[in-house]
Amino acid sequence: MTGQPNPILAGSLNVDAIPARTGIALAVGSLGGLDQQVVGTMLHTLATRLGAQFRISEAREAELTLVEHASDPASFVLRVRNASNFSELRLPRPLRLMPLADALNASIDIVRPQSLSTPAVEVSSSSLVGLLCGSAANVPLRVEGTWGACVLVPGSDEIAFDRSYLVVARALAEDARVVGHAVVKPEVAAATHAAARVRLRCEEIRWLSGPSAEAMRAIAVKLSHPDAFITLRIWPNLARLPDHRRWIDAFATMQRGAGVAQIFNRAAAHGIADAQLRRGLALLFEQRQVVLSQRRPVPPTKVISVPPSLSFLQRLKQRLSQMMDVS
Repeated sequence: MTGQPNPILAGSLNVDAIPARTGIALAVGSLGGLDQQVVGTMLHTLATRLGAQFRISEAREAELTLVEHASDPASFVLRVRNASNFSELRLPRPLRLMPLADALNASIDIVRPQSLSTPAVEVSSSSLVGLLCGSAANVPLRVEGTWGACVLVPGSDEIAFDRSYLVVARALAEDARVVGHAVVKPEVAAATHAAARVRLRCEEIRWLSGPSAEAMRAIAVKLSHPDAFITLRIWPNLARLPDHRRWIDAFATMQRGAGVAQIFNRAAAHGIADAQLRRGLALLFEQRQVVLSQRRPVPPTKVISVPPSLSFLQRLKQRLSQMMDVS
């Protein structure tokens, strides 16, 4: 940054509008209005690189306080305090993203020594699918369950697991509940993600976890109808699953629209058991990726027999025969 106002950073950002209101407070009330806007924008940009949630406060003093250096106009001072500790970190002016991120991450252990083992986000779902596929968490999370541990990095569509695929798949199919979660530092999350043995997308995790009991009951009723007809609306993306190729023919058949018997036959030809197919159909139905309808059987067409036409010689012979009968 230069000494001139940056039109992007000095825009209409309202520091009070930043949604993270429960994190560590960073007081900027002693700074000028432009500096407050710059710090607010930088804090919002760094959300995925910080090991805890931070929020801007317009107070003049808080857990963290950013002030101008008393004797050096080319520096800022970040004051960090808790009940029994106080320290100061010096930052260059103008502020830059990475030095600010390093200072904030270093302050976490001083302000809240237990913050790494205490979740900084509220988890409203007890299932892995609900957490990873429905969470808007803006901090890296380590989530634990019967599958071992996985890391969710905000902004990434991949979830990194520390176990083999077979272990993860079997565990998710049996019990996809979350037993623990914690915020981790960005560098820890990045290293874990890079070393992961398995990386899966949300849709693939949902496929392994399976449908709800309600969806299984609903699909059983619909498939029992003799005229049930299935049409695939949205093709599921299961490219990371080792056995996804077995499903291609069944999905293609459903995409064209087919009866239940035809789909089960195509799936069986590729080694997909009936129970697996029912489970997959229930999940697709639950996600509104398939449409099940009842198509009435088409009545057989009535064939009207028409006598073949006579040839010229046959018609002449018939006419002569009639003339002789008259005489």
